[in-house]
Parts: sequence; structure tokens; C-alpha cells
Amino acid sequence: MKTTTKTIICGLAAFALYACSGDNTASSELIGTASTQAGNDKGVQQISLGPSEEAAYIETILKGKPISNMIAVDPPSCVNDTNGVEWCPPYRVKLQSGTLLHAWGGISETIYCESASDTISLDVFLHNNTITKRWINPLFTADDDGKEAFRNSCTREGGRISEDTESSIACELTLEPLNTDKEYTAPPEGEISLEFSFHYYDPSWEVFASKTIEYCEIQPQIEPVADK
Repeated sequence: MKTTTKTIICGLAAFALYACSGDNTASSELIGTASTQAGNDKGVQQISLGPSEEAAYIETILKGKPISNMIAVDPPSCVNDTNGVEWCPPYRVKLQSGTLLHAWGGISETIYCESASDTISLDVFLHNNTITKRWINPLFTADDDGKEAFRNSCTREGGRISEDTESSIACELTLEPLNTDKEYTAPPEGEISLEFSFHYYDPSWEVFASKTIEYCEIQPQIEPVADK
């Protein structure tokens, strides 16, 4: 799903530039040893972690991050690969049946699992007083239990389904500003309000993040060769 992948990567562009501008960027010598996917033009290294490091990495993702327009984002954490080489984001972590990338930038959090044929992603994004949660999965079916769970989760939070297609579903939530008695007034279209503070923590992040990541963890099935 090249179109989907490019859309997600574009959303991570600001994060990537920020990460590469920090003090923890890998040296050109280390970058030269990166294991990159054939034909990958995104400039994102692919690394492999040991079992314990991989489990810790996934556990950290599943906890989720607060989404706020008042968060000062620290330089992203680096990890050591199976050869003891330190890598700093953005990087893809190789799992059993795909690669996993996670990014958090204060006002957004994104994960995506990319296999040889499909890309599944989960994104939470804050724009002014609106939270948009979008789950993209080309493997959705018409009666998919995951999509129904997403709809129910959106309803419980008082949100509305703003998108529901064959391969994606999105929920929009309206937030109240923090620590103010002033009534929120939307800025002109295309502008961002700096007058109000908004904070959100997704109560269902772990549920749908797990379902997204599991596509990269499923052991590929090898069809037995029939006897001739």
C-alpha cells in the first residue's frame, strides 16, 4: 500500500527532522551499517532488537503518550540493536512478519506496521480543540470486530465517526480547554490557537495499538509442499 505508507511518512516528517537535529543522531559511519529495505526511499533505518529489548520497546508503545499542545518534546530515546550499536529515531524495528515504526511529537502519536503487502497504522492527532483518531487497515472486512470496537470506543468518549471506509475508520472528539473560564473560540481557518491549552490521553490506545502491532508479530504461515 504505497499511497498509505507515503501518507504516514509525510505525517512523520517533522518528527524525523526534529529527531535528526538532536545530539543523539547516529554518525555517518554507523548509518553506513544500517540494514535498509530494498527500494526504501524514506531514509528510515531498519534494525533488529533482541527478544527482551523488543518486548520492552513494544511495552513502551502500548502505554501510549499524552497528547497536548503544551508539551515540550524531549529528544527521542535511542536503543541498542543486537550488535550493540546505538540507533536513534526514526527507525523501523524488524518483527516476525513486518517492520514497526512509532513516533510521538506532543500533539500526535503514530504507529505503523508494514508488511510485504500491506500497511496498518494508528494515529492520534490534536488540532486546536479537536482530537482525530484514525485507524487504517487494508485487511478490514465489512463485519470486522475491530472496527465495531473502534466505533463503540468513540461513542463511549462522546465522539463521532468522521470517516468509515473499506480500509479506514476515524473518530473526532471535541476537547474543553484547561484551566480557564474563557469560552473557546475557534481561530481563523488554517490557523492554530495558542491561547488555549488542551490535553488528551487516549483510554483505548493500548487496545488498538495491540491490534496494529500484532500484524507485524504474526509468524508467516508457510504452505506445506504437496507430495507429488
